[in-house]
Amino acid sequence: LAPGGRRQPLEAFTDHPRPRALAVLGAPGSGKTTLLRYTASQACQAQQSRRRDIAILLYLREHAPAITGDPRVSLADLLRSTLGPLAASEPPGWFDSQLRAGNCIVLLDGLDEISPDSDRQKVSAWIDQQVREAPGNDYVITARPLGYQTAPVQGAAVLQVHGLTADQMARFVHARYLEEEAQLSEDAAGS
Repeated sequence: LAPGGRRQPLEAFTDHPRPRALAVLGAPGSGKTTLLRYTASQACQAQQSRRRDIAILLYLREHAPAITGDPRVSLADLLRSTLGPLAASEPPGWFDSQLRAGNCIVLLDGLDEISPDSDRQKVSAWIDQQVREAPGNDYVITARPLGYQTAPVQGAAVLQVHGLTADQMARFVHARYLEEEAQLSEDAAGS
């Protein structure tokens, strides 16, 4: 990410004493979704203490009908719908209490993928409401620049995704290859 032209990782902008709402903008294929997945994974695997150690990753295109159908639907309710049968193991109100306590980094992917513009604006207003209701959390929303212009999130600092350098690309591909090999080995051992 490069505010003012300087490259910095997303974690440089999150998990500070003062929570933030960030709009991460980038061209198609620039790695916005991968960035959120990586951020969620890192938050879950963090060895050191984090202020906000519960990662919530939602793909807005999957939840747009629920949000536009009932703008009062809570973030916790959407999360439960994503978890399906696993949601039954949640202690009563646990997600709600974690959000109220400010223990979460909320990652919302693909605001620009919601169409028409009027629905995108409703989802943006819903995000604004979630930030107001649980202001202690970090919120990261991704979108393509043009799609974001039609439905900006109030008070969100805008960051721009920059393409990977050749060295970063090589490290990413190598790490991804190692993950795939480990998964294949695990699958083979289980069969």
